[in-house]
Amino acid sequence: MGLRLRITVLTFFLAFQISAQEELGLKQERFLGLNGIFINPAACPFSYLNWDVNVASFGIFGNTNYGYITETNALDILRNLDQIEIIFDPTRLQEGVNSRSLVFSEDRSTKYGSFNSSVQGPSFYTKFKERFTIGFFNEVNTVVESQSIPSELDAYKIWANSDNVEYYIDQAQVNALVWAEIGLHLGMRYEPMFDFVDDNSLGINVKYLAGFEGISGQLNEAQGYYSVGDSLLGSTVGQATLNYTNSNTHGGDIEASVNGGGFAFDVGYSAMIGDDMLGISLMDVGYIRFNQNAQSIRYSLNDLSLVDRNFYEPLEVADDVVAQLNNDLENEIEDNFVVYLPLALSLQYDKRLNENLYVNGTLIQQVALTQNTLRRDNLIAVSPRYESKWFSAAMPLSLYNCRKVHVGLSGRIAFLTLGTENLFSFLGKQDFQGSDFYLGVRIFPFFKWNRKEKEGCGFM
Repeated sequence: MGLRLRITVLTFFLAFQISAQEELGLKQERFLGLNGIFINPAACPFSYLNWDVNVASFGIFGNTNYGYITETNALDILRNLDQIEIIFDPTRLQEGVNSRSLVFSEDRSTKYGSFNSSVQGPSFYTKFKERFTIGFFNEVNTVVESQSIPSELDAYKIWANSDNVEYYIDQAQVNALVWAEIGLHLGMRYEPMFDFVDDNSLGINVKYLAGFEGISGQLNEAQGYYSVGDSLLGSTVGQATLNYTNSNTHGGDIEASVNGGGFAFDVGYSAMIGDDMLGISLMDVGYIRFNQNAQSIRYSLNDLSLVDRNFYEPLEVADDVVAQLNNDLENEIEDNFVVYLPLALSLQYDKRLNENLYVNGTLIQQVALTQNTLRRDNLIAVSPRYESKWFSAAMPLSLYNCRKVHVGLSGRIAFLTLGTENLFSFLGKQDFQGSDFYLGVRIFPFFKWNRKEKEGCGFM
């Protein structure tokens, strides 16, 4: 394979590997202000702080079982990117490979990959009349995900070029979105609705979305095909959809352009029960409609669909690949499409053990209503922590997508927060399948806070 393709493969794989899942260290603390609204907008009214300014925060996350990099860790990879060898020939695995080798999985399981990053600019919230909160935030997000990559699409099978072999691919999907959001937060405390609740609050974030780039591809029905020489011949009837923005698919310099827009909201409820906090929230209810530089292509697949792989191997520009697909397969084309945000339901419980010790439990469950909905990663996390106004530390134990258990570590000294939800990805040498990192810088009141007035404040 050529140098450009090798770089493309490595870049795509590392995008799935570098991981800050839900950035729990930025959002699960009673002294953390604005960032808490991104898990539950109803948390802000119970904050220990009367106001909070987020100067900047950043998080990046990725994980996959499509492959791994041998005997390494996140820091070692960053220091030795030029030494990573991509193993294109699976027969080499029988002889053993060196450390820092990119190997693709060969088991029969369904594969997944997930990458997301977020950059939050200057944002703030403030309280007024002791009951209400108002805030403003802005953020740029990137999400790339596929939760169902059939085993027939394993890399070594795709590259094998086997002749006279029948393949059967289950339903598959991949979605990607780059967007910015500008939002308004509103929250309020009000009289409890239940006798066992000491105080409660409601909160909402309303967001305008500017869509830069979007991709949504689905194989809507299981599809079979048969390899004949260098060609693939369809053996069953099916349908596939490709939605994408083409402002940066021509192979030139990447340029940022707004190709669509939409709206979204988060809504939540929080209740104080003694010194403990209970919350429920619905996050990222919304969509972006792309109507500039956009194409929606529906392919009809039948038992006579014929694709010659020789036509695709020299192609290096996405526009050329799509043009070849359009030439090979029967299709219908429209000039707009919709991608839905990564909708999720979350439950939170924050237990206060004493003056400075807490245990937080958080559950996040994706809600995918359509195939062109971004899938959020499912998460169950238990996070013991120590916190005071000027210092905090937490060690979250999280179950990721009901597949992997991660141990994290986060800490805050005054206005600076650093953390990871996959601590061991930075330690030792093992087969590397993901990592994550996040940081935040903020400003909050310097003067002494009154715990008696703020008792029972919400978790962030």
